[in-house]
Amino acid sequence: QFRIQIVKEFDQNIPKILLNDGRVHQAFLNLLSNAIQSIVNEGTISIITQKISNTIEIKIKDTGTGIPKEILSKIFDPFFTTKSPGKGTGLGLSITYQIIKECRGNINIESTYGVGTEVLIQLPIESSE
Repeated sequence: QFRIQIVKEFDQNIPKILLNDGRVHQAFLNLLSNAIQSIVNEGTISIITQKISNTIEIKIKDTGTGIPKEILSKIFDPFFTTKSPGKGTGLGLSITYQIIKECRGNINIESTYGVGTEVLIQLPIESSE
C-alpha cells in the first residue's frame, strides 16, 4: 500500500504543442511537489488532462491539508511560504506562475482548508491556419 495514490485521467485527443519543455517540466514538478508535501498521512493526487475548444486543460487535485482562504491570494507572491525556515524558498509557485504566463496560459488555484487543493492550468493550442 502506497501513502499517496496517483490517479491519471488523460485525454487521448490532445495535440502536441510547442513549449519549452524544461520550463513546463519545472512548473509541473513544483505543483506535484507541493501536492505531495500537503498530504500528511495518506491521500490522492489526481492529474486530469482534457482538450476544450482551443485550450488544453490540466488539473492537479490533491487531498492534502488545503490552503487557508486568508493566504490564497498571496500564494503566487515571490518568497511567500507557509513552510518553516529552511524548508522552502517561497519561489515554487511564483516561478510556476511565470512559466505558465510565458506559455500564454492561465493558472488558477482553488483550495478548501482541511479538504484539498485543485490547480487548473489552461494552455492555448496554436491554430495551424
